[in-house]
Amino acid sequence: PTMSQGGGEINIVAYWKNYGYIKEILSIGGTNYLFNGTIVSVTPNKFEFGTNQTFTIEVKYADGSTISSAAVYLYYIGDDDGGTAGDPIESHVISYDWNGFDGYTIKFNTTQQTVNQTIAGFTSIRERRNLTVYSSAWVGATPVYGYAKIEMIPQVPKPELEVEIKRGIDRKVTVFIRNNGEANATNVKYNITVKGVIFNFINKSVEDIIPLLEMNKETHIDVSVFGLGFLYINAIVDTINKGMVGLVFLNFVYIP
Repeated sequence: PTMSQGGGEINIVAYWKNYGYIKEILSIGGTNYLFNGTIVSVTPNKFEFGTNQTFTIEVKYADGSTISSAAVYLYYIGDDDGGTAGDPIESHVISYDWNGFDGYTIKFNTTQQTVNQTIAGFTSIRERRNLTVYSSAWVGATPVYGYAKIEMIPQVPKPELEVEIKRGIDRKVTVFIRNNGEANATNVKYNITVKGVIFNFINKSVEDIIPLLEMNKETHIDVSVFGLGFLYINAIVDTINKGMVGLVFLNFVYIP
């Protein structure tokens, strides 16, 4: 309905066959605007499953003015795996506070996103299971409430690189790079340095980009060396930094 300038009412009636009905009247606008609930905002309003997350929450009165005292709760939203869609799981309160909401934060870690799904009453763990921030405040003796939705997004598959340094054939140091992740790796940068200091001073550096390393695939880079003494090998691949110490005896390379 269209609200008149001075406010109005919404009448809600629920009928239960053979048991009568219940009725609720909501006052809208006018002098009753503060009784219309709270305005709840949350940042971010979506996040990736499996990552520790901190939500910043603001709660205001219905007219947008600052609120000084309220409670904030974080619930999973029920679904067909445990509860009625849209209903909060009341037994699973993550956090609440009564101390004002200027930049108030709620932390939501990976354990709460996984194990606590079953604690909340669900029969399985899902990567797409939304949450609601629920606020409860008072205007005089009247409780006022507000909600904000948080969307949980399934975790994006990521590449997972593994780096191993071994002795290659024919006076070579070989760096193996393997993708153990669930997605292809693209534009993988690497920098490999090999140094020796006793006989035939060695100082080699190789760097390049691997355009594509498919999941469950492996590639390798060879660095030829010749000399006598210790070898100091360092391989930087993407964010991985791995070092090894070996020996070279003419064209024989030993890496433990």
